[in-house]
Amino acid sequence: MKQILLRADDLGYSEGINFGIAKLVTNNKLRTIGLIINLTYSKNGYELVKKENICLGLHSNISNGYPILNSKEIPSLVTANGTFKSSKEYNHSMHNFVNYNDVYNEVEAQYLYFKKLTGRKPDYIDAHAVFNATYFKAIEAVALKYGLLCIPSIADTKEKCSIGSTDLYFWMESMNDDYDPNKTFQEMCQSKRRACEVMILHPGYIDDELLSTSSLIFPRVKEVEFLMKLKLDEIAEKEQIDFITYNDLKKEGKV
Repeated sequence: MKQILLRADDLGYSEGINFGIAKLVTNNKLRTIGLIINLTYSKNGYELVKKENICLGLHSNISNGYPILNSKEIPSLVTANGTFKSSKEYNHSMHNFVNYNDVYNEVEAQYLYFKKLTGRKPDYIDAHAVFNATYFKAIEAVALKYGLLCIPSIADTKEKCSIGSTDLYFWMESMNDDYDPNKTFQEMCQSKRRACEVMILHPGYIDDELLSTSSLIFPRVKEVEFLMKLKLDEIAEKEQIDFITYNDLKKEGKV
């Protein structure tokens, strides 16, 4: 049976995003959610979904808001006012300015704060917005130390990666000008690959925080409406699709 995983990133980013994701979770449209832990709305986001049966991951973040650690402890990651450098600074720099110890310590601090807030380990850990080899290496090291499932970060969508014995293809097309989440979903369903197809989503509603800090705006609203209309049970039966989470892969012993 074909496997599809629908994953929503950015819980905790803003109040509007929290409400959009919570709506989808409570309506059984999403079961895999990445929580950003260091932002003003992080606790609010967690409170909205904490009673739901979901696969909740740590969406580690080094590009928005203030760090968990004192900014003086991680100088390569922060600006003069103590906030994280932007994703553009990381992704478009001509040299890798990220200090491994800085990013390792911050990612570990975010993991420990996740445990403090939720009372449990995250079901997985991955990266938010930044494509940097040192960052990825640090996430992998934290995952290894604490026995976490580490989700690879891939810059090119539809590129294959492997987690244990499972091959996965990640689809993230929301930055495309002609993005249609339903079209992307249909292409995933029609794929003949013997792999798990993962649709990376960023659903939510627009608010001032989002408008002030993110370049991804209207596709988030599109994704909420698309998912709310999605009849997952009917699709699963008709198309012979198993909608899974990362936890399901762990139960199967594939990761």
